[in-house]
Amino acid sequence: MHLSGSDDGCVDTRHGETDIHRRGVSEELIGISTWYQSAHRPLCFLLVNASLTAVATTVFPRSGCPITDDMIPRSTLQGFVEAEQKYTWWRSDWINSPSSAFKLIILSFCDSSIHTIYTTLYQLLFFFQVHNYFKLTMRVSTFLTTALAATPVIAYPGMKNTFAEIRSRADKDGNGADDGDSNELIGDLITLDDSKLTAVGSSVKKLLTGFDNPESDDAYPTVGRSGTLAPKGSAACAADTCCIWKYIANDLQGTFRGRSGRCTDFARAAVRLGFHDAGGWSKGTGNLGGADGSIILASEEIARGENHGLEEIIAQTQVWFDRYKQFGIGMADLIQFSATVATVVCPLGPRIRTYVGRKDSSVPAPLNLLPPVTGSADFLIELFENKTIKPHGLTALIGAHTTSQQRFVDPSRAGDPQDSTPGVWDVKFYKETLGSAPARVFKFASDVVLAKDSRISSEFQAFAGQGGQSHWNQDYAREYIRLSLLGVFNINDLTECTKALPPRTGSTFNAPDQAVLDKWLATKDRLNNIADQLRNGGDINGMIASVMSWLKGVFHFRW
Repeated sequence: MHLSGSDDGCVDTRHGETDIHRRGVSEELIGISTWYQSAHRPLCFLLVNASLTAVATTVFPRSGCPITDDMIPRSTLQGFVEAEQKYTWWRSDWINSPSSAFKLIILSFCDSSIHTIYTTLYQLLFFFQVHNYFKLTMRVSTFLTTALAATPVIAYPGMKNTFAEIRSRADKDGNGADDGDSNELIGDLITLDDSKLTAVGSSVKKLLTGFDNPESDDAYPTVGRSGTLAPKGSAACAADTCCIWKYIANDLQGTFRGRSGRCTDFARAAVRLGFHDAGGWSKGTGNLGGADGSIILASEEIARGENHGLEEIIAQTQVWFDRYKQFGIGMADLIQFSATVATVVCPLGPRIRTYVGRKDSSVPAPLNLLPPVTGSADFLIELFENKTIKPHGLTALIGAHTTSQQRFVDPSRAGDPQDSTPGVWDVKFYKETLGSAPARVFKFASDVVLAKDSRISSEFQAFAGQGGQSHWNQDYAREYIRLSLLGVFNINDLTECTKALPPRTGSTFNAPDQAVLDKWLATKDRLNNIADQLRNGGDINGMIASVMSWLKGVFHFRW
């Protein structure tokens, strides 16, 4: 393979489709270098030439051929302008010509205009999403992501979130944004002009349309004088909308985390409660339903069969509400805040950006807007699309089943989990729904049919594959933000209180009783006390041995 038309000895003897793709990329690199030299920025050209050489060496490790001036054909800046007019960033033509993306990367190093840099990065983001070349080799993706993340000169506000977004998109290994991703505006953001948006309104709009980072580690300081939270009821706490929510989070996490480190049944139920309150909305219901607290405030809604199993968490949420309502909190906010607290308390769970300021309603949500566990793929996909949640968004949201233990779908198997790590926010659910699972794992029929549907299956497999955890966490966080704001028509007036959430639990989790848990999962014996202990987040070490010892005693007595 040649980096130019000359026979200079830099030849790769490999053949086939991969070589053709690589040869095409080498021609792009040469064209980029030519374009930049003709753009009359000589001080940057040396940097550009060195960078392109590094890219070439990364992509073509056996060639090691430098890009020298004699290899460069003539090109003009006008040619680049014409290319830019043709390859606008939202066009699928980018799949066929990555040159504009590389040129824009170069500009970001050399142009001090913040607007240009922002444009560059968003175009680069789309490049990561659609360019099929990255499916052949991730070397370029790794090189560019690392280079961008390590570059100190591009340090304007918001860059950290932009890099996080680029990394998260690159993790998808080329799947990127397509018709399966949710991107529709909701609530008051549909009609508000950008000039009328608050900082929160603008941020949420970006999140809903696929930009900005849906996860955040923003937190109250934990050291020094500034790390002391103002007392409840004080003027200082009242002046900070999020202050009281930090107290609530501290209260909730003790209920949501068990002795084993796994999250409890209350945590799982809090997530489900958030789903059920917000999910009672669709495009046809207008201002009725959604994340408005009606699942608790409207007694009729509580009694519906679709909400069976939520009685305990509803009662507990009412206790929390009664404890803190004097500080001006709302029920709708408490339900959604509890769901995001529960998610991050579960091991490996994302820290989802969280907002408060919704309006409460005691009017029950419309009927038949929540998904049945026996629904067909067509029915479920249509149901969620009517909530502005597209197939890939639905794929991410159903992953919350990874922590659960069903009780009412099949009462004879009450306590059986939906994957082999109940109470842990991992991607075992996706792997085991697609393939084999321990005998005790109970797969919901709706999850199985969705996993096989062509609109869902590629994303399901991506979550189950390498890098699936971070991919899923990002997608789930983005979709849950959308879900938590369905039926909310004052998004522009909300306050972000992500800083009140507990910290993440870490990037790894090893259950202290996993070996015992694995033995239990391999059987279908009805040892309900073990299921109950797991539901409470308890450590089951020694429990099976104790039960077996007791059974032996009973058997010996009868014998």
